[in-house]
Amino acid sequence: MEPRNICVFDFETTGLNPQVNEICQIGAVMIERNQLKVIDRFESLMQPTDWENVEEEALKVNGLTREQLLAAPETPVVWQNFANWIAQYRIDNKAFFAPIPAGYNINGFDLKFVNAYCLKYGPYDNKYQRQSLFSDFMRYDVMDLMAFFTESNRDLGNMRLTTVLEYMGVPKSELNAAHNAVWDAEQTARILIKLLKLSRYLGGRNNETNKRRLEFAGALINA
Repeated sequence: MEPRNICVFDFETTGLNPQVNEICQIGAVMIERNQLKVIDRFESLMQPTDWENVEEEALKVNGLTREQLLAAPETPVVWQNFANWIAQYRIDNKAFFAPIPAGYNINGFDLKFVNAYCLKYGPYDNKYQRQSLFSDFMRYDVMDLMAFFTESNRDLGNMRLTTVLEYMGVPKSELNAAHNAVWDAEQTARILIKLLKLSRYLGGRNNETNKRRLEFAGALINA
């Protein structure tokens, strides 16, 4: 199996626009890809640099206060710590084998902030004009994966993270911690591990089994 680790991360931000708003909390877990086990965690609040664009509505959602953020470490320090934490999980210390980015709706939200922060604070690949914090080879957006696996299921009313977690058996009493970056990242990692285990089961344990199942899928497509 291709060796990259998986970094499941989540940001709480001061608003929804990566051009003017900022990250104010980072939560992340690292998954060893072969065994599908969480091997490390990262978490930190991050002090905004532009207080004029800290939106009250965003603070209501994530439950953070201006006082908490004012006491948080400064942005360049936290971002560098985050980048260093991720870099230690490159395979053979090669940028090509940087961890695969994963999260909930990262395609529509979090990766936009990654690109903006890497451009400003690094690491950034000037040759290809892209972030070099994570592998650019692939990504796992868990919201998209859940939509794929449940596309014919009418029991799931929407694709919000809390709705998906409740559907997967997490008690409602535990869902109050949502919109905390650390909690969101850990719960997203739980879902991703389950989905990857399911995918491996459906794919078969050997090439011949996998081939037969793909042929069966092809027959259904052509039916």
